[in-house]
Amino acid sequence: MIAFPPGFESSVQRQQRQQAKEAQKQAQQRASTKRERQAIQKQNSRQRAFMAFWEAMSPSEQDAFETEALEAADAMKKRLYLQASGKGGKIFDVYRQMILQDHFERVHGLARPSTLSTADR
Repeated sequence: MIAFPPGFESSVQRQQRQQAKEAQKQAQQRASTKRERQAIQKQNSRQRAFMAFWEAMSPSEQDAFETEALEAADAMKKRLYLQASGKGGKIFDVYRQMILQDHFERVHGLARPSTLSTADR
């Protein structure tokens, strides 16, 4: 019988270890992809709910809601919204949407943890 030194790994054992490691990595990737897909679906659902709410309001109701949302917005988002408001464009649209949707979710009991950006939503 041959005595192998401590820590010796045969080529078969190494291949099995590498296959197990790869299988674990693939399982983690599938789980991560599933969580990301669920998060996107949840965000899309929230956005559809907000859009249905928003489109059901008259322009004057929308203006009132936006004023209310801006008053209730956290200081950083409010500051960025106000800075971008005179310039318009994509950045203003992003902050406006963030503030409106955050307020909608607060008012309707759908509040979620605060995030720094909605660009990935």
